[in-house]
Amino acid sequence: MPSNMIKYVGLGELSVDEQQTLKRIIEQESVKVTRATRDPVDLMVKVNVHKSAGKRKRYTIHMKASTKAGVFNAKTGETPSKNSGDWDLTTAAHKAIEKLAAETDHKMRSSAAKWKKHRLKAFLRQWFKE
Repeated sequence: MPSNMIKYVGLGELSVDEQQTLKRIIEQESVKVTRATRDPVDLMVKVNVHKSAGKRKRYTIHMKASTKAGVFNAKTGETPSKNSGDWDLTTAAHKAIEKLAAETDHKMRSSAAKWKKHRLKAFLRQWFKE
């Protein structure tokens, strides 16, 4: 299995327990992105903490995966929508990694579909058989 390099930005805003939780989740779940690309993946994880008037914090996570196949981005935005950040760090991390895995899977699948669309794969098989 190819090795992954993970860089974290904005960890200073988190407590030590939150940092350990985030790192554990990202390291365990980054396998999904690696599986979709079949190449080594360099991940950049940026954590933003938005403090409200009370004691609660809202976490948004932006992720960027760099591979040979391209660069893939996923972020849990600041807008109050379904895909926005979350009040719980673990939920925000899972949302971000799921979104990144879906993005890489979609891009890798669409690049494979181009071969089928233009019948290039069948043409190259026939060409190299002879």
